Formats: sequence, structure tokens, C-alpha cells
Amino acid sequence: MTALLLVLVLAASYATPVAHSSSTGKFGSSGGCSCHYGAGSTVSLTGTPTDYTPGQTYSLTISVSSSSGSKGGFSLDVNKGAFSNPGTSSKVNSQDTREATHSNENQRSWTLDWTAPTSGSGTAAFSYAGNAVNGDGTNNGDAPSTGSKNVPEGSGTNNAPSASSVSISPNPAVTTDI
Repeated sequence: MTALLLVLVLAASYATPVAHSSSTGKFGSSGGCSCHYGAGSTVSLTGTPTDYTPGQTYSLTISVSSSSGSKGGFSLDVNKGAFSNPGTSSKVNSQDTREATHSNENQRSWTLDWTAPTSGSGTAAFSYAGNAVNGDGTNNGDAPSTGSKNVPEGSGTNNAPSASSVSISPNPAVTTDI
């Protein structure tokens, strides 16, 4: 009987889901988590262009707002390009630079850079989750939310060639017809 009870306890511990968030960040959780309960936050991602220029770097800000507490966290993923230059309290996954998260819970706004992919890559899809937390150490009274944004590759503008500050020499120019 004791052996059966031990087997059941061990089986239950393997079946227990792993938490999707952490005070020091969680990569790959841009779909949000079901471990925090509450409502009323807004997560936003700013600095993304309307359409990207291949290889260009953009400064992004992800932030979460809520009347719940003063702490927070985020998880941000993109399918193309790479994150770099994380600001204070954020970090980029060294194994997959398409993932970023917070490094501590004491902020509600974070910055990092995104370098657009090479030409011909197509639309970059960003997905993100933010969580405004009240800091009471429980998962109640927090305010998680998610968002997504698609940024197409720019078509590039085909401008006609032009020249400025043109000078002709000798001045005045002359022709000689024979």
C-alpha cells in the first residue's frame, strides 16, 4: 500500500504544470500564462515600424499599465530578425535572440533593439505578454494581458536617379561643327 501511495505521489508531481512566469523573466511565454489571476492591464509594444527596412535596427519599448501594484514583467517573441541591446531590467535569450523577457520585476517599461531580417524574409510577427503584479507574492490580484503585431517587409521605393550641383566645364561650353 505504501509503495502504491509513493507511486501516485511521484506521478502527480510529474503531472504538475510548470509555472509560466517568474520574477526574473521567462523566455517563450509571449502567449501569456494561466498562473496569474486578475484583470485590467494593458500591454503595448511601441517603436515597431509600419513596415521594416531589411537589416535596419529599431528601438522598441514594451510596457504594461494597470492600477494593480507597481511591479511587472513581460515576454516578447518575434519570428524573424533578432533582439539585442536590452535595457535596464530586460534580457535577450542567448540561445535564441528572437526571445526577450524582463530580468527583475521592479519596472513596468523595458527597452531593447530589434534588427530586421534580410531582404525577402516577409512579415515579422511579434507576440508579447505583460503582467502588472501587485507584489504580494501570490498569483492573485495581478493583471496579465497579451498582444501581437505584424510588421511587413517594406517594398522599398524605386526613385529615379537625380543629380545635384552639376557643373559643366569649360564654361561657357561650346561646340564646333565641322
